[in-house]
Amino acid sequence: MILAYTPQLLSFLKKQQQTLMLLGFVSGFVVFNLALHSRLEPSVKTFISLPYLFDGSLKGWESKTGQWESTKQGIRQTRAGEAFIASPIYLKDATLKISLNVEPGTGIHFFGQTRGKSQESQVVYLLPQAGTNLVVAGYLDKEGSLTTQSKVNYQAPDGKSLLLSVETTTDSYSLFLNNDLIARDLPLTYTQGWLSLSSTQAAEFYGLAIDKTLINSKETALVERTPTEETRALLYENDFSFPLEREWRILSGNWGVEDGRLWQYTREGFDYTILYPQIFEGYRVSTHFRQTENLGAGLLFNLPELGSYGGGQLVRFTHSEQDEGIFWGFYDEAGSFVGQGYLSLPLSKTEDHELRLEVSQTSYSIYVDGKLIRDALALKSPAGYLGLTVSESSVAFDDLRIEPLEDSHDSP
Repeated sequence: MILAYTPQLLSFLKKQQQTLMLLGFVSGFVVFNLALHSRLEPSVKTFISLPYLFDGSLKGWESKTGQWESTKQGIRQTRAGEAFIASPIYLKDATLKISLNVEPGTGIHFFGQTRGKSQESQVVYLLPQAGTNLVVAGYLDKEGSLTTQSKVNYQAPDGKSLLLSVETTTDSYSLFLNNDLIARDLPLTYTQGWLSLSSTQAAEFYGLAIDKTLINSKETALVERTPTEETRALLYENDFSFPLEREWRILSGNWGVEDGRLWQYTREGFDYTILYPQIFEGYRVSTHFRQTENLGAGLLFNLPELGSYGGGQLVRFTHSEQDEGIFWGFYDEAGSFVGQGYLSLPLSKTEDHELRLEVSQTSYSIYVDGKLIRDALALKSPAGYLGLTVSESSVAFDDLRIEPLEDSHDSP
């Protein structure tokens, strides 16, 4: 059978072809937009009904690091090291109540701007430290640097878990431990976002509950905590379990917190330095560190100006083809180093070591791994800023601890 293509038939087929082309274009456009939308919005926001109580299911939760599992009571992280898990919960204005066992490094991130990332979020960490629990609250910026808004020492009853609660308003938040108000009206940098949990060791979170703000913190008395003798003595302490506080000033080098240590990664070059912007006088400072190859770790201290070495002191390990050791001295007003002494002192590259200085108003003493190296060395400046420094080496610092010297004034 031969089909005759009449003008009417050709016109009909042309219209059908145009219709099919239009439908194909529309379908392709829809598919493209769906794909684009899925790329731009990978995380579906779950707006929970209040009150909310965690039901033990990890459906929708996304483990970024660590090994997480659900329990009858909540969520458990079973591995040592840094761990982070993102919930599917997107928060606007709520009170968060988390009950968790007291172990180093447990924390809550709320109002996170990107799901699965700790950057750009409000954070509260619970860190047992120096015989008590240190509660640190603040926020992380785009680079993950921590700006601390509150530090509170809280002595928990033995054998009991702590109930951590965060009460938010439109522009601030308050903190409760075991229903005691410990920090009030801290300003919010982020006012809505994702909820996540983090830890630096095996830990358990349970009793996650979210409800509307029911407690008026303005009518609640702020609990004043009396620090223990040890915590009262501390001027500063950091075990580098969490991102570095924003206050730290990097003068040079490639510094970052990783696996509970502060690293300086650049191996070639001299005087890579990071300073803490607080003036100290009459103190004991110590740091534990590990050299991955050459010796090069040290302490800068009693710097009169934050951005200049002039007038400051230096104690640092060093190496050469013939020897390894430690040297000490000061910087003159022009910033040129003046050596005061050197001691041959090889150190193991597979073990942690401690460098400790006892600094009075007129002199200082040097200790390495608890042994006195030099005593009563003359000081250039009686007080100043201090920090960590590295030369020709990659170094991991485990901690930094500063406390008052029992007798900060030299005897006449």
